[in-house]
Amino acid sequence: MKQDSVFCIAFSRIQADQMVLRLKSRAFSIRDISVLSGTGPMMAAFGDIVGGLQNQGVPWAKARLYTDRMKDGRYLVSVVAESDEAVRVAKEVLSKAGGSDFCATYEPSQPCFSTTQETHPSESRLSYA
Repeated sequence: MKQDSVFCIAFSRIQADQMVLRLKSRAFSIRDISVLSGTGPMMAAFGDIVGGLQNQGVPWAKARLYTDRMKDGRYLVSVVAESDEAVRVAKEVLSKAGGSDFCATYEPSQPCFSTTQETHPSESRLSYA
C-alpha cells in the first residue's frame, strides 16, 4: 500500500487544530495525522526530527526549515496519504487552512513545493523549496 506524506507549517495551535479537524472531515484517519511543536522535550530531539523527516523523504533543507519553524513556536502538521488523490486532497485542505512551507514526499523530481503563503507577514521571505 502506498504511504505518501504531506507536510506543512501551521502558525498557531488553533490553526493546527483546524487543519486536523478539516482533514478528519475529509475522511483522513486521526492516526494518520500528526502535529509536532517545538516545546518541552521536543527541543532536545531536533536532530532526531531532521533525520526522521529525511527518512520519510523530506529533503535536508526542508527538514531543517521545519525544525527552525518549530523552534520559533510554529507547528508541523503531517498526514499520511494512501493515493495520489489523497495527496491532492490533503494539500488542498492544508492550503485552504492557511498552511505554509508544504512538502509532499511522493514527488521524486520535486519533493517539496511552496505557496504564496510561505511565510507569515512578520517573517522575512525565505525560499527553501
